[in-house]
Amino acid sequence: MDTLRTRETSGARLSHLLQIDLCWSHAVDHLNEQSRERNVPPRRLMNDVSPQSPTQANGELLTLEQSVGFRLSRVARARKRAWTEELEALALTPAQASALRAVVERPDLSLRALARTMGTDPMSAKRCVDELETRELLRSTAAPGDRRPRVLNATKSGRALAREIDRRVRLQEATLREVLSAHEYEILLSVLERLEGHLEIHSPSNPVVEKSEC
Repeated sequence: MDTLRTRETSGARLSHLLQIDLCWSHAVDHLNEQSRERNVPPRRLMNDVSPQSPTQANGELLTLEQSVGFRLSRVARARKRAWTEELEALALTPAQASALRAVVERPDLSLRALARTMGTDPMSAKRCVDELETRELLRSTAAPGDRRPRVLNATKSGRALAREIDRRVRLQEATLREVLSAHEYEILLSVLERLEGHLEIHSPSNPVVEKSEC
């Protein structure tokens, strides 16, 4: 199926799913935590990914509009609200939609691998899977002739719903492409990738999907 892969879209990255998912709010929290651990101002940590502004050089406080972290969080919250409302018509949460899309993209996915893909812990991923299994959108089975953990696959209904999610994702991506030029869009994806790597957003030790989301 020709679907948009979860990490290849700017919308998914801004919102994060897999999913639409909270990454910038957690990114800011992560910066603050790093600043406390290293006993340096958060402003210096932000300089790792953005140049120093004139107000910083003069010792003045950054305004909210000059704060990259604040503005990224604001954009992410707006994107998440819009996506959450979009998914309400399908009776899904953003995390559930991300889980379903991930399993459709990668058949025979283990629960632990799903958790890594979603950037959450296995118990939170399991809650999403349990809900999707109850709705007969996913099924878990033992790998044939193998003692490995059970694997996840989408049902026919699950694949059909994933196609509808994909259609809605593409519409949301189209709205971004209307605002940004093709060059700006590629730059956005590149910047998001660098920031995700810098903040270790996809690391299993740094989950970005809240436990209550599923």
